[in-house]
Amino acid sequence: MALTEDVQLEIFAAARAGDLDELKTLVDGLEPSDLLKVVNEYTQATPLHYAAANGHDDCVEYLLKVIESNAELQPLVNARNDSGNTPVHWAALNGHLETVKLLCEHQADPLLKNEAGHDAYYEAESNDHEDIVDYLLEKFEILPEDDDEEEEAQPNGN
Repeated sequence: MALTEDVQLEIFAAARAGDLDELKTLVDGLEPSDLLKVVNEYTQATPLHYAAANGHDDCVEYLLKVIESNAELQPLVNARNDSGNTPVHWAALNGHLETVKLLCEHQADPLLKNEAGHDAYYEAESNDHEDIVDYLLEKFEILPEDDDEEEEAQPNGN
């Protein structure tokens, strides 16, 4: 099947809605390298962004298997949208712990910072997703940014 604009829109819709059967039908009909071209022209988001943002783990897992089957597709795991967000940013922001775990198990980097300077840990913490915060702290030994550093750097008067 040729990668037309309509096919791209259908892929995005299937990933966003969690329609695994439709997503498989569409993606399996493409040349593997065509998946690199399935990018939202306005936001630069990929199907993996949409599936991750909505916590559709079956779709995320399927897309990750497709990506793993072709080294050329590996950059999609950490693909950045127009705001610098990766799929793991969106999963963390929206509180999808299992999705975050799945992405991290497949080489997603939760420490990448978006255009605002925020990583996936920050997105989870600022949205009160403590389960994701705890997972990232344990898995990646993230040290929370300490506001006391400024105080320590100032003379104490002694």
